[in-house]
Amino acid sequence: MDPTQETKHDGKTPEQKKEYKQKWDRNKRSATPERRNMEFFTKILKSLKLNYKQFSELTGVSQQLISWWLTSDDCKYSNIISSFDRLGIDIACHYEPIPGSNFVIEEDDYSIQIDSLPQLGQAGDNEIGQVIDQVLAGNGKIRFLAELIDGLKMDIKTFSRQIASSYHVVYSWFKKDDIKISKIYLIGDRLQQKVVWSVKKKDDSQEIQD
Repeated sequence: MDPTQETKHDGKTPEQKKEYKQKWDRNKRSATPERRNMEFFTKILKSLKLNYKQFSELTGVSQQLISWWLTSDDCKYSNIISSFDRLGIDIACHYEPIPGSNFVIEEDDYSIQIDSLPQLGQAGDNEIGQVIDQVLAGNGKIRFLAELIDGLKMDIKTFSRQIASSYHVVYSWFKKDDIKISKIYLIGDRLQQKVVWSVKKKDDSQEIQD
């Protein structure tokens, strides 16, 4: 009997196993790597020609904290904004629909002006609706999220169901004006939106923090 054709307990010859392993290795190399939430951060630093040590020295963010961001692959959105602000850089993100997305923002071709109406909904729901209006009226950190919800003509509860979250959690994001980076990407995945980061030099009229 040819020893090269000797079968093992799994019924495969050594040659078949070798072919299977080669095919598996090729598929593994060609597979799309899993997205990293903090990859945008490392790429922006690279474009600025900064390593983590230099970024730490310039911003005052400890190297240990930066290491934790990368290890946990997450951090607060406000931490990103404040640290780049110390470099004299404005950084922000927003959503753009992925081609073929079922969730597309459309502009209204009409407007409604409301003066005063009787309160028909529950107080809790009304408060949640108000916090969205307050964010849209201001210029908070997560205004981009309020714009997405408003543009998709969703209320908080509908939005929460779409992203498989509690509306109390979503409400807390707006009250704190902050959100985790991982949640930003999760929302993009659930609502078929591309997360777009914008990085620009702060206006000269704005004072750079020491």
